[in-house]
Amino acid sequence: EHRYTLEVVAQKIFHGKLDKGLGDATDWGIEDIRRATGRPNLHKGTLNICVGDQYREYKLRVDHRLDRTDRSDERDEDLCFERCWLIIAERRIPAVIAQTSRNHHGQNGVFEIMAEWVDGLNPGDAVDVALRVEPE
Repeated sequence: EHRYTLEVVAQKIFHGKLDKGLGDATDWGIEDIRRATGRPNLHKGTLNICVGDQYREYKLRVDHRLDRTDRSDERDEDLCFERCWLIIAERRIPAVIAQTSRNHHGQNGVFEIMAEWVDGLNPGDAVDVALRVEPE
């Protein structure tokens, strides 16, 4: 007899567009981030996904944390990460939302997303971000 467990995960989808970033995250210590998140294939840098006013509905759920004292790049800010998925056309790509203790982009309705390399995206392209929703 085979038994299967089906886990249903409630999700909140934020509809956004790829925005041009500042390039600052390319200087973050990627090996530290990969170790902290348990995601060995994360690409260096972030994708900036602008979700505009929807951002007001968002509160970071910290799944992983990298304290400033553990950063080899010597940046004086903590990094927190929440697991998510990028939805691009028919693809679901595992990723993390990265938020610094200063949350520079969050003030402008932008998620900074770290994912495995995603080819062929250009500023203005539609990208959705799916987040888990905890049951009440």
